[in-house]
This record gives sequence, C-alpha cells and structure tokens, in this order.
Amino acid sequence: MTKRWESDAKVSGLNISRGTTYVFRYGLDGKWDRSIKIGNVDEVSLKKARIIATGYRLAVMQGEDPGAQKRERRADKTLHDLFPAYMEGWAIPRKSVKSAQNDEINFRLHIMRAPFANWRLRDIDQAALWEWHSSHPRPVTANRCLETLSKAFALAKRWGWADENPCHGIEHHPEKSRRRYASPDEVDRLLAELRAKKERGGIHFRFACLVQLLMLTGARRSEIMTARWSEVDLDRGLITPAKHKTDKTEHREIVLGSDAMRVIRELQDHEPPQEWLIRGRGKNHMKQPQKPWAQLKEAAGIRNLWLHDLRHTFASYLLSSGQTLGVVGELLGHASVATTRRYAHLIDTERRRAVDQAGALLSDARRAQSNGRDTTSLFSDPEHLPSISSATGKQERSPCNVLQFPRGR
Repeated sequence: MTKRWESDAKVSGLNISRGTTYVFRYGLDGKWDRSIKIGNVDEVSLKKARIIATGYRLAVMQGEDPGAQKRERRADKTLHDLFPAYMEGWAIPRKSVKSAQNDEINFRLHIMRAPFANWRLRDIDQAALWEWHSSHPRPVTANRCLETLSKAFALAKRWGWADENPCHGIEHHPEKSRRRYASPDEVDRLLAELRAKKERGGIHFRFACLVQLLMLTGARRSEIMTARWSEVDLDRGLITPAKHKTDKTEHREIVLGSDAMRVIRELQDHEPPQEWLIRGRGKNHMKQPQKPWAQLKEAAGIRNLWLHDLRHTFASYLLSSGQTLGVVGELLGHASVATTRRYAHLIDTERRRAVDQAGALLSDARRAQSNGRDTTSLFSDPEHLPSISSATGKQERSPCNVLQFPRGR
C-alpha cells in the first residue's frame, strides 16, 4: 500500500501524497496543520516542485502564509471579470449607445484577444501593455483600445481589483487629425443636387432636409436623425435633444438660424409631422444615410467628404466670419474647449489675412504705387478698399452667404 505521505530528502516540507501529488506541508504559530498542493507528479517535475517548495518555505520562515496568498491570488479578478463589470457599471449607463457599442467592440475584438487576457489584473504591467499596443497592426484602433482599457483599469483600482493603472504613461500612436471642409464651389454643387432631390419628394426630400440641417446648424448626424418633433421649439428656434453624448450638467441646444427654420417649416409642409423630425421609409427615423450620401456626392462630383465634415464646414465658416472659439464650441456642443481648439488654425489664418490686408495699405509698396499721393485717400476710394476674400484679390461672397439656401423649393 502506498504511503500517505512520502517526504522529500532535500527540501523540508515537500511531500508526495500517495505517490501522485506534490504537496508542501507547513505550520504557523507552532501548529503543523497546513498544506499547499503544488501539482501532480506526472505534470510537474521533481526539480520544479523543489523550487516551488523552497519558495514556500522561505515565505513561512518570514512569517507569511503561502496558502492564504495562493487563495487570494485565485480570487483575484481578470479581464474576463473586468469586461462585463465595465460595460454594465460604466459604459452602458453613462455613455451614449454608440460609444458603449464601440467600447464593447474594443474589448471583444481586441483587448480580450491580447496575450494578457487571462492574466490577473494585478499581474498586467505596463511592459505587457506597451508591447501589445506598439505591435498592434492598426495604430488608431490600438489608441482607442488603450483609452477604453485605461478607464476600465481606473474603475478596477477604485473597486480594489487592481493596485494601479498600468495604462498610465503609455504614449499614443501619432494620429493625423482630419481637416476636411467643403469649399464654396462644393457647397454650390451640393445645393444644386439637393434641390433636385427635393423635387423628387418622399424619402429624397427628407434626406435633402437632413443634409441642409447638418450644414446650417453644425449638429452631429445622430442629433438631427434622432430628433423628435416634440424637441423642436419653433418659437425659440431651438432643437433640444433628449439625451446628448456629453450631457452632464445641462441639455444640449441646437440653435436654428433663419435658413434652418425655413427647412424645418418645409418639412412641416411636406407631410404631416409624426414622431421623428427626419423620418425614414417606415415609421422610424432615418438610420442609414451612407448610401444616399454617396449618391449625392457622386452626382455633385465631390470626393472624400464625409457627412460629419459638414459639421467641420459649419465651424470653419463661423470662424471665418469672425466668431470666437468659445462661440463655436457653444454652438457645436463641445464639452471641452480642447475639442474646439482643433479649429484654432482657421483663426490664425484669418488673423494673418487681416495683417496682410493692413500691411498692403501701410507698406512701402503701397506708397510707391501711390506716386506720392496721400495714402489716406485710398481708404475713401472704393476701388482701393482691401480685399476681404483671399490673397488673389478677387471679390468673393461672404462666407455667411454660402450657407444661405435659395428660397422657394
């Protein structure tokens, strides 16, 4: 009959239980009553079992309880625990539906497939994250995943699941910010095609109104598509979305100018208002404008312009007309001034243009052209007024007029 315990001759405390399992036996406070399973004999070599047992023995000599530590480690959380907790405790109740969906995709398709997916949260260090982030085949996606994981680790630290946030200190991959604005000529071509769509009526009319409202308000696509008639205040000229992605202390208000108000009234006259401002083919709101937008761009001869770029275009015309970043951020519904700063280069352009116009009147070249005449008289001569358009000196319409749609249709 196999012995219940067979002691190892080299490492005190290491035993083989019934010839099948390595076990380390030890005691604390004078009691020899505790044990830790190391592994099965056919899976763990004697050399490795001795190394593990030696580590346990040193811990006991320092007054620690390796068995309790092992039980704590077994109870530690992993990413498999953090993923649903983050989604249910933070993303779904606190973020917009689209943002929560993006976080779920980042976790499911990328983070949970990382080499450290099965590690304890306390064992995931910055080195492992850095290697995964730097070797990711899609740098921009890696940046978004790192942001999602950083917030998840911050929550894990708050809940006592992790000691620190290993995402801190990892630099993002460089990203090129998109700065695409519709030119006045492109706006003209869009308007011509939108008028043609309105003549077709039905869903084409409603889609044309959607595009016009995006151009005239700078609103996000989802804000107009999911707007209800009950959220439209014609007296005050506002659309107040029921829930906004950055809604923390106050509701977002979309300001409707005179041209935007005209589009709203066109929608009223086109068909009796139902629930949604921009109705789709059924009773729900319009959901997939990508295909008609692609057809509209093709008909207008425009490439590489997104629907969201109409929001950027609106901001660029605001700044070109002299509005401040604060006003632009308020109209666009930015929660942070840093978000609006992406348009700061447009203000710099307008400032430089103004300086160049002043320099054209005050420089030596202007004096030479005057042939000794009093240059102050140039200000009263309409033919010599400084150009307000571009460096070409050609007279162009005011940026504000670009987005004024023709009346009637």
